[in-house]
Amino acid sequence: GGLQAMFDPLQGRYVLGKFLDDFDRTAARRGLPTAAEWTAAGVRMGGIDTEFIIGNRLGQGIGNLPVIRQANRSFGYFGDILRLDGAQSQFEIKRLGDMLPAQRQKAMKEIATFQNMMTGWSPGRVGGDIGSFVLFAPRFLQSQLEMVVRSITDRSLTGDQARRSLLKLIGLGTILTFAANEQLENPGFDYWSPIVNGRFNPNFMRIRY
Repeated sequence: GGLQAMFDPLQGRYVLGKFLDDFDRTAARRGLPTAAEWTAAGVRMGGIDTEFIIGNRLGQGIGNLPVIRQANRSFGYFGDILRLDGAQSQFEIKRLGDMLPAQRQKAMKEIATFQNMMTGWSPGRVGGDIGSFVLFAPRFLQSQLEMVVRSITDRSLTGDQARRSLLKLIGLGTILTFAANEQLENPGFDYWSPIVNGRFNPNFMRIRY
């Protein structure tokens, strides 16, 4: 679908529309929220307006250039699908259908906030308008910073999902670092100890290749 959106805008919209139709049919059959309900709860559906769009005239001009326009369209449609799919999965995992309507609506908004952050979308941008000029993806960076902060300070469903996501990321990174160094067989290369001889180990969690 992402490749079709990149090379053929009409076919790309058809793929996204077909996904939404299938999404809503499945939701109706299984008693789950529709795409419109998730959008109302806050799930970002931006189409070609992605987290990498620069919010000024210069950015709009750049975004309309060949290749960049197609890449934005492909990336935007793919992000919309990921957010909806992730939100629906969490709805089922957390058994939100068993909640009272008010509680369910609140939980859906918290899930929507996390899915937006997880896929790189935030309503704010690091550095505001200045950040749009000097940073490649200030909105994406903002979303990742918010996820780290939420994982520490937020006790809602949003914070819980942020903590789980970061723990998975750290765990996977640790496993890959261990596997790579063991496979490369670097004798005497201490990448496992954060402190060596009373000092921070510069090789901690590094891969020597």
